[in-house]
Amino acid sequence: MTFEAARFDRAMAMLSLQFMPHPDHAVAEMRRVVQPGGLGTLWRCAGLADVGETSPLIRMDYADFNDYWQPIASGKGSLGQYHASLDAASQSGLRERVRAAFLGGAEDGPRSFAAVALACRRVV
Repeated sequence: MTFEAARFDRAMAMLSLQFMPHPDHAVAEMRRVVQPGGLGTLWRCAGLADVGETSPLIRMDYADFNDYWQPIASGKGSLGQYHASLDAASQSGLRERVRAAFLGGAEDGPRSFAAVALACRRVV
């Protein structure tokens, strides 16, 4: 980040760290730019203790399989990074297996999945 140290009273990841190639660097930068005494969304792996945790249940809605698959095919998240590391034939095979699981024998169309996220916070 191009901000000076202790510039902000809080930092938030907003469910994005899992999509970053180096989340440890992002957390270190969040820690650097948050003022002492400020509230930051940080991880224990950054060397902080007494981090409060919660596991909110979120609902993920998709218009169809392509809506679900597009972020993966574009390399986002750990599954997207794995997908990008495969050759074309393996990518196609993975797509078809995931599509079959997504459809579950039904027609393509809207799907809704529940997901549990890990949220942490710590006063710095």
